[in-house]
Amino acid sequence: MLHSCPINFQTYDATVARVTSFVMALCIALYLQSGLVIFVWIALLDIGVRLFFDKRFSPFYHVALFVKERLGLKSVKKDGASKKLATYFGLFFSSGIILFHLLHAELGVVLLSSIFIVCLLLDAFFDFCLGCKIYYVIKKIYPSFME
Repeated sequence: MLHSCPINFQTYDATVARVTSFVMALCIALYLQSGLVIFVWIALLDIGVRLFFDKRFSPFYHVALFVKERLGLKSVKKDGASKKLATYFGLFFSSGIILFHLLHAELGVVLLSSIFIVCLLLDAFFDFCLGCKIYYVIKKIYPSFME
């Protein structure tokens, strides 16, 4: 499928986003290991800050910048529209995990957490953003989506 970039003329550093995805995956994995829902609340807070305020206030963003600097990773700029939709998916997953946790629905917790971790790790290790791919499909069908 052809991607037409830029779409919203707002770019992001894909390297920082990939490290952020890894940190988010660690947070969800820590929740699964410990059962402490605070890890998901932290992830949800970080996602909310990035979506509704400014990424400069995001703790995971600063961790990712630190890791990028220490490892000497290069910046890779990409269009931000698709990543914004992917972040909304992260909001959905985090909220759903917390809801299932509060309802003591272990199967829902494990299922949503596992899917979320797989998506995050695909982004972190292979630069494959499932939410971004979904975005491009939706844009083909509804060209004015998220404008």
